[in-house]
Amino acid sequence: MPLLIPVTTVEVDGIASFVTKEKFREGTVTDGVKMVWTGENFDENFLDKTEEKDVAGTLLRIQRLKNASSDAQIITELGNTHETTLSHCWELLKKQGLGENGALLVNGYGNIAYIRGRYDILWAVRFCWHIVVDGWGVEAHSQNSWEWYAGYHIISR
Repeated sequence: MPLLIPVTTVEVDGIASFVTKEKFREGTVTDGVKMVWTGENFDENFLDKTEEKDVAGTLLRIQRLKNASSDAQIITELGNTHETTLSHCWELLKKQGLGENGALLVNGYGNIAYIRGRYDILWAVRFCWHIVVDGWGVEAHSQNSWEWYAGYHIISR
């Protein structure tokens, strides 16, 4: 029985260079994205990250999690398409930078992407629109530290 229900696909632009600490800045609006919070794990494992130059554009798949599930279950179902990049997720955030409706959830539920951080470790990165303070928050979780709720969106290639 499938764990993920297809929602949509979104084409995102490539980027010449992506320096995380220039984009994910707590309490700012950058590129039209209102970032109100960054979690400690995210700061420690991603803020010093610079992604390769000339990251090509891609098509991202957005899928809804049918049942509460672990990272291992989700990654198994996604197969070799599970990993994405911060730059691609940033391009996706730009499309809903102020909480507009779109592919990402903006109802307080999470949008999860699997992204490599410091030391090439794969993290579950959760992007969430905080409905009380009207802005995006981002946090990183080590794999299998959470069971993600049914209804969350999963971002993959």
